[in-house]
Amino acid sequence: MEFLRDVISIVSQPWHWAVSGAVIAGIMFLLLWFGERFGVSRSFETLCSIAGAGRKVSYFNFDWRRYNWLLTFIGGSVAGGFIAVYLLPADEPVRIAQATVEALQKIGVKTPETKAEGL
Repeated sequence: MEFLRDVISIVSQPWHWAVSGAVIAGIMFLLLWFGERFGVSRSFETLCSIAGAGRKVSYFNFDWRRYNWLLTFIGGSVAGGFIAVYLLPADEPVRIAQATVEALQKIGVKTPETKAEGL
């Protein structure tokens, strides 16, 4: 149980942007390696095909089962986002540079000062 608390403590902290970039690049590389292409728009096409749009529009008439992996990926992304926001909350909003805060305020964007303001 202590191990799980340690993992949650590490995962729930803000990470450097380069870590996220490296993970995204790794996933994209693996998709290309296995001959797949990634795109959220493809998942919308797949959902339209599942819903039966192929009966009316030939563009959506394809074997959507080939893209089960993509629907799983998108579902996992949505679930991961939910978990990150609601189950692994940080105590304060992500800190950004003061120059960025000032630039945003000039164009009328208010930056959150508490976590509650950011949701």
